[in-house]
Amino acid sequence: MSALAAVLFDMDGTLVDTEVLWWQTTEEVADRLGHRLGPADAPEVVGRAVADTAAHLVRVTGGADAEAVADELTGGGSSAGSRPARPSGPAPSGC
Repeated sequence: MSALAAVLFDMDGTLVDTEVLWWQTTEEVADRLGHRLGPADAPEVVGRAVADTAAHLVRVTGGADAEAVADELTGGGSSAGSRPARPSGPAPSGC
């Protein structure tokens, strides 16, 4: 077998549309923090780093630790890792 010639990291949805999954995960975490995620949150969630989204959720909820929220967003502290690998519907309008 030959060695790999290249590795492609798809971080912008070119090969796999992950925005819907990210929105759903963020929506679940926001709900647990007492915030209903909506179109006004999209600029702080879609296409942003985990730390940025976590900081936004901390700002809008007035609580929690950004590091703990980031951990929950990435599945470290929640059931987010058990969700199906394929989204069940379209992203909310405004995303």
